[in-house]
Amino acid sequence: MISSDELKDNISIIIRKRIFDKRKERHLSGREVAELLGISQQQYSCYERGVSRIDIVTLVNISIIFRTSINWFLKDIMSLYRKQKSQES
Repeated sequence: MISSDELKDNISIIIRKRIFDKRKERHLSGREVAELLGISQQQYSCYERGVSRIDIVTLVNISIIFRTSINWFLKDIMSLYRKQKSQES
């Protein structure tokens, strides 16, 4: 059974990997994205490395910067949630 903490960790892993991949695809540095977000480069790095969990407002802003649907960052998360719920039953 997947615990709630494991589910949160898995979600964070998916999102941070997609943020990193999209940033590289757009040929942007972490510093450039941080400046566009109005946060420090260190904070942005913490998001990409999974040290800090990203909040939804920041994720929406990142999706705007990358010109990517927020759904792209969130895809596969519902299947993780459903898997957890089915294992709880």
